[in-house]
Amino acid sequence: MMMRLMPKDWGGWLTFSGFLILTWAGLAYLLQFYGLDWKFAIYDVLLHLALLAVSTIVLENIFRFYRPQQGNKWLVVVIPLVLGVVGLFFGTWVLKWVFQNEDARQFWEFILPVRGLVMLVVLIFVSRMLIMGGRIMEQQALQEHETWLEKTAKEAELYHLRQQLQPHFLFNSLNSINAMLKSQPEKARAMILQLSDFLRQTVKKDHKLWGTIEEEMAYLQQYLEIEKVRFGHRLSVQVKVDPAAKDTQLPQLLVQPLIENAVKHGLYGMVEEVAIEVTANREGHYLAISVSNPFDSSQKNGKGTGFGLEGLKRRMFLIFGRHDLLQTQIAGDNFIVTLKIPQP
Repeated sequence: MMMRLMPKDWGGWLTFSGFLILTWAGLAYLLQFYGLDWKFAIYDVLLHLALLAVSTIVLENIFRFYRPQQGNKWLVVVIPLVLGVVGLFFGTWVLKWVFQNEDARQFWEFILPVRGLVMLVVLIFVSRMLIMGGRIMEQQALQEHETWLEKTAKEAELYHLRQQLQPHFLFNSLNSINAMLKSQPEKARAMILQLSDFLRQTVKKDHKLWGTIEEEMAYLQQYLEIEKVRFGHRLSVQVKVDPAAKDTQLPQLLVQPLIENAVKHGLYGMVEEVAIEVTANREGHYLAISVSNPFDSSQKNGKGTGFGLEGLKRRMFLIFGRHDLLQTQIAGDNFIVTLKIPQP
């Protein structure tokens, strides 16, 4: 990959043309000031600027396909030197051949060394700029590729995490349906229909997109209806959304793993009614969602820090790049998980 000096659009060509015209006028005035006739000065500058432009295009095409390495950096000087010598003598020969003026011929011979030095310096500068620009563009392309790889890897891991989280709930629901088929066939049928609707909504959702808190809570209600069929009167869930938080947004399918974790560690091992509380509040630039469930501290998994929460914590890090957005605490006999979502 090589940097391009020639403009790519009309705006660039207009700017480039204006610069050439100003350079042409300035150099022609300078030659006239040092004794060359205006007519000869104009043609002199026009011809040599054209030769310099051609040499620049040749350099650009050479270094576009071949960039000198550590052992042959001398080409950065030799190639411009060859182009400069060819352009210099060709331009002088054309001027002498077209204009048979003795004074002009003597003037061109007199400034030949100075003109040659100027052309060499300009072409070497162009060569260095092309090579350095090419390296910068290669580095940028490499960084863009690495960024794309990181983004793709994050998206793949996010998808993998979601695919890991969903089967836990699905397997539990299918086991419950199997258990109710003989004793409670109507409940089993209702649960199958609700599970079908829930999974259909899950498939439609895009893990890259954000949704409103109202949409997330509506999706959560579908999940809770299935859980209530499984656990009946034992499960009580209170959802409280602060009116100030209704305009907030969050990544889709983010709250359901919290509720699943609360159900798992709140109801399993207990026979009495279990109340789970879900609250959503606006706290500055964050949406804070808290899920509280009772737990038995004597149980081995009482704190509920299994795959569900760890997977959710990893997902939050992949989305926001932070480890402090999911917090857990114990208040009496309640286990509380708080999720803070930065607002876009």
